Order: sequence, then C-alpha cells, then structure tokens
Amino acid sequence: SRDRALSFTILTLFGKNKLIQKYDLDLVKLRTFCDVIEKGYIKTNPYHNELHGADVTRSCYYLLKNGGVYNILTDIEIMASIIASAIHDFQHPGLSNDFLIQESNDLAVTYNDQSVLENHHVAAAFKLLGNPELNFLDSLSLEEQKEFRRITISMVLATDLSRHKENLDKFKTRADYIKRMLRDGTKPHGHMPRELSHNSGYSSSLGEVTTDNLVEDRLMLLKMALKASDLGHAMKPIDQHMWWSQRVKEEFFLEGDKAKGRGMNVKPLFDRTRNTNLGKSQAGFLKFLVMPLYNELIPLLRLEEPVLAQLNSNLDFWNVEAERIERERIGMEAGGDGKAAPKPKPKAAESKEDAPKPNPKPNAPKSKPLDRNRSQMPAISEMKTVNITSGNSSSNNNKISSSNNKMTYGENNSNADASEVKIEIGEGN
Repeated sequence: SRDRALSFTILTLFGKNKLIQKYDLDLVKLRTFCDVIEKGYIKTNPYHNELHGADVTRSCYYLLKNGGVYNILTDIEIMASIIASAIHDFQHPGLSNDFLIQESNDLAVTYNDQSVLENHHVAAAFKLLGNPELNFLDSLSLEEQKEFRRITISMVLATDLSRHKENLDKFKTRADYIKRMLRDGTKPHGHMPRELSHNSGYSSSLGEVTTDNLVEDRLMLLKMALKASDLGHAMKPIDQHMWWSQRVKEEFFLEGDKAKGRGMNVKPLFDRTRNTNLGKSQAGFLKFLVMPLYNELIPLLRLEEPVLAQLNSNLDFWNVEAERIERERIGMEAGGDGKAAPKPKPKAAESKEDAPKPNPKPNAPKSKPLDRNRSQMPAISEMKTVNITSGNSSSNNNKISSSNNKMTYGENNSNADASEVKIEIGEGN
C-alpha cells in the first residue's frame, strides 16, 4: 500500500461498506479508475500529492463513521463521499487559485476565476468516467448516477477556502436541525435519490421539514466533513501534524519563489523571506481557519475528546513554539548566541475507534529535509485480507487514455484474476 496509498484506501473503504456487491460494480473498472486518479496526483508536489489524497479520504471516513453520520446516509451518499474525498485535489499543480488567476492561466480562463482548481479537480475526474474502461458506475441507474454526481460536485467545490466563511455560516443556520437528525439516526430508505429520499424520524421530531431539507442537511454534513478533513492534519498527533505542516510550507514557498520570478504579487504566507516563524503562521492557521469550523462540526459528531483535545494541544504547541522562535530572533538581533528555549511538549488526546494514536514522544521532532519516504507516515490501519468477488468483471488489459486531460497510461499489467480481487479490510467497522 505504500506505493498505492490512495487506490488502496478507496478500495478498502468500498469493501468495508460492501458497495461493490450492493451495486454489482465492475471491479476491474473500479481498480483502473483508482489507479488513474492516483497517477493524476503530482508526486513531486511537497503537499498536494497522492498521500494527501489518501490522508483526506481516510480522515473523512473517520469523521463520518465515528461521528454517526453513516447511520443516516444512503449508500449512494457514502460512495460519493469516498470518491469526492479521493478526487478533491486531482491533478493539483501545486499552485494556488490566486497564482493561476494572476497569471491568467488557461484553467482560470476556463472557469472564469471562480473556484478554479476545485472546478478542475471534479471536472477532470468525471471526464475519466466518459471512458467505458474507467466507468465503474455503469451498473447504477441513471437516477443514482445523477445523484452521485450532484453530491460529489458539491463536496469538492466546498473545499474552496475563498468560500470558507460562506459555507460555515450556512452550516451554522442548520446546526440545530442537523443535531436532531443525527440524534434520531433514522436512515433514508434504500438508495433513493433526493426526490424519493425520506427520513420519518427526523421529520417527526422537527415538525414540518421538507424532503429537500433532509437531503440538503445530509449534503451539508458531507461538505463540512470533507472541508474539515482537507484541513485534517491539524487534528493529528503532533509528529504527523508537523510532517504535513513542513510540506505545505515548502509548497507555499515554491509558489512564492515562482511568483517573484514572474514579477507577480506574493502574499506574506508564500514569501520565505517574510514568513520565518512557522509557529506563528501555524497558530494563526489553527486559530482563525480550523478552530471556527471544528468548533461547529465536531461537537455535533460527539468527537470532542479525540479531535478537539488534540487540536487544542497542537495550538498550544504552536503558540509556545512561536514565542520560542521570536525570542531566538530577538536574541540574534541583539548580538546574543541565539540559543533557543526548549520546545514545548504537546499533550496527547485520547482516541476512539480508528482515531490517530497519540505521539508516544511528544517533543516535536527537529525539521528535516523534505523527502517522500513513506516510512515516516503512520500506517492507515491494521489490516486483514478478505476476498470480494465481482461476477460481472472481465479481464481487460487495453491501453487507457484520456485525451481530454492529456494523460496516457500504459498497459494494465495486473495479474490478478478479474473475478476475484483481494481487498484489505480494517478490523473495525
């Protein structure tokens, strides 16, 4: 799974939720689609690479499953949430929307400067499904495919941080309804799309609630869970959180360097000559962006102890670290030896099922040169192997290409029998 973390994660979650059997999905097409999506992530990006895709997919599953959201979702909504998480940064160039807009990039022109990358991620992924060899959804009814597409598009577009406050404000207006919906825990009947979906328990407890409200409130939860997961390294133990923080910092600085070389405006966060206090920038990121979202979402999911506790611990760490770096800077400017004070020891939050394990050595590790050594990352979970069969799958090793996305891939060299593929399933549910 080290070399195929994203594909492995998607297939694992499809297996855990029995989606392959429920919808008689073509396993060869599903596996091939997963491989193409994984290859579409740029490995050389320090942050927005396939490991980020896998981490966000895993984090979104954790929040939805352990937060009780799966109890009120249809199978189509569950499937869409997995795919939306997996494709949310598909073909990310390692540059921000602001950069693409400033340079009048073709993507910015195509999407009229509106949610440029987010529109591209989801559009490029759906173009792949136009290839019959990749369309694992062809066994779904037209209504199910339409519903899957609606949910997936909405979730991915919600990850645009320029609309963060807008989405959060909408979520706040529905928080009481969503809380009662989660409390009642009545699952919609079958796999029906929005016009046929119904939740009698939710409706009776809240009085007059329309079917559209029920569907949109579930979609709102899915969007906020993906947004929280996209920022999800903030809720991880400090060693993992620092691992990701160093990488996003480096990607920002590379963009800043490129912008300077082209005479473009460079925001302080992207300028390596001005953003010299990682503790200060990360504390601001947690306090002003992550905390407002998590303080609204996480209590509804009843995950305060494992999630908010770790998030607050990480914020405490960065606040102390910011002060340490500032004291060191002042000491060096004053002609002192610049000796740094000891780094803070973050508290480890208790965890629930599938929650990240607290760091056994809470002292923050020293910064190391960036590399892509998977051994630095924790395992997705302890796994066991089961066999999942797909009766309608057929062996197909033809070349896979997508001219729309200018991507071509070679022969599918898998030797696995198309009618039986081993998929890793976690111990928990």
